[in-house]
Amino acid sequence: MNVPNLLKEIYNLSQIDSQIARIRNERLQFEQKAKNIADALAKLQTEFNSQTTILKEKKFTYQKEEHRIRDEDAKLIARRKATSTLGNYKLQEAANKEIEHAARQLKLQEEQLIKSLLQIDELEKQTAATETKLIALKTQNNQIASEQQDTLTNLNQREQQCLAKRNQLASNIDQKLLQIYERVREKIDFNPVVSLNNNACTICFMKISPQNMMLITKGDQLVKCSGCGRILISAELATALVNNELTIANKPVA
Repeated sequence: MNVPNLLKEIYNLSQIDSQIARIRNERLQFEQKAKNIADALAKLQTEFNSQTTILKEKKFTYQKEEHRIRDEDAKLIARRKATSTLGNYKLQEAANKEIEHAARQLKLQEEQLIKSLLQIDELEKQTAATETKLIALKTQNNQIASEQQDTLTNLNQREQQCLAKRNQLASNIDQKLLQIYERVREKIDFNPVVSLNNNACTICFMKISPQNMMLITKGDQLVKCSGCGRILISAELATALVNNELTIANKPVA
């Protein structure tokens, strides 16, 4: 098939630009992934620190309360012994009532202490689970960090190679036509040039008018889709270009 040089060069340029867009998108996705992991790690670290602080405070309060209850219990035992030595029955009875009331209050405090211990156990489990997640996330973050330099270097090299090819291609295209193409590319990163299928755009499926179909088939000027704004080429031309008509796009840069 006789491929018009105009469309061949524009199509090749669009393929290179699509490669560049994909590389940049890949870089953005990698950087966003690294950022998401770093943000999640910082959030989880804050949560773990908070849980650890609360757990430490609860343990301190528990131990302090446990010692106090033990001291109070020891005092009650001493008071019971002292009460048994009282010679006055009424005084002894009044003292016993007071001691029993204090013992009941102490019993309630002991029950509350047991509840506090159960809360501490539960918080310890939560803190341990958070720590496990934190360790896993730190490992993932370290892995991303170790890959970051190689990955970004590789992407940058690929982009520079594509840009060199792009500059070579663009230098061979008429400036007026290049300006038309560049206006399209500024709005559409991926596939600014697409083929037709059954007289319709393969991206937005907008049907092409007979007049524009004639212009597209002739291939001596650029025709844009009225739906998505991409430059259109015929299905036959696209097939010819894909079947190794892409000599310019695939040619190594000196």
